[in-house]
Amino acid sequence: MASILNNAQNTNIHGGTFIINDKKGTAPSLDVLYKRVASNAILNAGGRADEVRCHPGTRKEVISRIEKWRDAPEGLTTSVFWLSGPFGAGKSAIVQTIAERCNEQGAPQANFFFFRTDISRNSVSPLVATLLHQVILLYPSVRETVATVLSANPLIFDCLLEEQLAQLIVVPLRAVQKSSASYRPLVLLIDGLDECDSDSKAGQQRILRAFDNVLVKQRHGVCLFRLLVASRVEPQISMSFKRLSTPFLPLYLNDDYSPETDIRLFITDEFKKVKSTHLLAYTLDETWPSVEDIDGIVEKSSGQFIYAATVMRFISNSSASPMLSLGKVQGVSESAGTSSPFSQLDAIYTYILSRADDQQALKDIFHAHSYSTNIKPQDPFIATHS
Repeated sequence: MASILNNAQNTNIHGGTFIINDKKGTAPSLDVLYKRVASNAILNAGGRADEVRCHPGTRKEVISRIEKWRDAPEGLTTSVFWLSGPFGAGKSAIVQTIAERCNEQGAPQANFFFFRTDISRNSVSPLVATLLHQVILLYPSVRETVATVLSANPLIFDCLLEEQLAQLIVVPLRAVQKSSASYRPLVLLIDGLDECDSDSKAGQQRILRAFDNVLVKQRHGVCLFRLLVASRVEPQISMSFKRLSTPFLPLYLNDDYSPETDIRLFITDEFKKVKSTHLLAYTLDETWPSVEDIDGIVEKSSGQFIYAATVMRFISNSSASPMLSLGKVQGVSESAGTSSPFSQLDAIYTYILSRADDQQALKDIFHAHSYSTNIKPQDPFIATHS
């Protein structure tokens, strides 16, 4: 240990407190990074509540289009892909499937899944840190580069988003690209952009603007990363995409991508699981469920996987006979309340409707619709928002 009295002679010291700091230039710490990472936002990091990957055999055309974009030679594709669709169309399942297929196929990817009700991943602040953490795992050689940047500016995660991307994503990736003879662009997957800062919505626009500015600056150089964004089609997001200087490839999940065929396959396979694994499977005969039963669920799904998934989860997890559970699903009324197997789904749709800009117009539509259907004015959304 070093001493402040090295080579001292004829010295007498009585009392006093002496502190020796023997620090010899330790490597810059990445602690400032890890404090900002949102582990819940990372695929398979243990924080995501549900597995939402695509059911085997479904969404083949959509997945194929995304992977062709991912693998296209530089100059023959855009740097940005926008996957959009209504709530429940299966966007998150597609993004998760793409991420897992990237891992299986050796395509480098980093991901961030926004989620409205999880405070650790419903804002802009942890985005770059979380992506950077995954970049370091992919390319350990950039640790020192990143540590140097963080040491020089420990407050960089409070800087403008564009500055964070430039210093903490572009700089490390450029170092990797220069040291590699066969660099493959990193795929950044951002799911649920519409669930980021859903109250102010400003964060959604900031993210797209920041990525656009960074991509524009590297337009004439080597492509370091490609960006896939999945979201619902909301005015501020659509407008932000239209204002991008970077060309983007849009894909909207509509009927062109045969959702009913995929939903039917999913339902059929799930019923097979019920008939082989449910505790009361022995009470079911070979003719159950009927073609009409499956057709009914497909029709009520209206192209949205979330309805079919909710139905099948209810039937699979219920301790009651699957026949009785299916009967309850078929007979449920729109005003069934919290006892409904769709109570969680109802809550989500109620939230979505409550965010509409013109609430009066929305109420007028619901009241007009109630005269042509069996919906009662006492039903949850109409009653609470009239």
